[in-house]
Amino acid sequence: MLGQHFMERQVMGYPDPPFIPPAAAGPDWPPDGLAGSGENAHRLVSELTGGAPKPVSVDDAFGVVFSKLAKDPVNADLIGQLEGLRLAIVERLETQRAARLADLQVQHTETYSACRAALDKRDALQNKLNAQATHLNAAGERLSRARSSWMAARQRRPQNYPTWDEIEAWKGEVAQAQARVDSEEKAYNELMAQQADLARQLAEAAKELERVTAEEAALKARLEGKPYSGTGDFGLIRQPESD
Repeated sequence: MLGQHFMERQVMGYPDPPFIPPAAAGPDWPPDGLAGSGENAHRLVSELTGGAPKPVSVDDAFGVVFSKLAKDPVNADLIGQLEGLRLAIVERLETQRAARLADLQVQHTETYSACRAALDKRDALQNKLNAQATHLNAAGERLSRARSSWMAARQRRPQNYPTWDEIEAWKGEVAQAQARVDSEEKAYNELMAQQADLARQLAEAAKELERVTAEEAALKARLEGKPYSGTGDFGLIRQPESD
């Protein structure tokens, strides 16, 4: 056990290991039950560390206490009690850590799936926008031809004392050409509105994809115990196909 290990170090003349208590994090460590009042606890920590405490492992924290107690054999019972407490603390911390990791794993799995869904949505919208651009170009060409036909019809106004029937026939031709222009213009404007809506949806989808990929990368880094800079290739991003 750790307590016995430190007693053996004292007997063999090894120096005391450095100690940095885990309670540098707050004013309530060590617990009053272990070191008297809170004020006495802080005084004990200061005496043991010889200065400003720094965070270290639980074993290091208990190690210095064991090394102090091991100097006098009468403290063997306390060493045994502390060893039991150390094991309980380690077990509790490991259980809590495992629970946190399990929760992170669930979050990461869900976020990873969300990344793929967001990616597929972004690509589908990009493909729709590409197809919409093709339809819009075709509609623009039809509208241009309709306008040309309308202008040509207007220029075919009967000359040299046309009859009433000739004028009426010309007016009917112009009206038909105008109706075609109106129809093609309406279709073109509808396609333009659809294209604008698709572009808006694509921008939103791209923003959502960026958000979930950043979240997935951060969760992955936490699971692996690595720092996360917010940049890099996370394995899901791909460029959308274009026609």
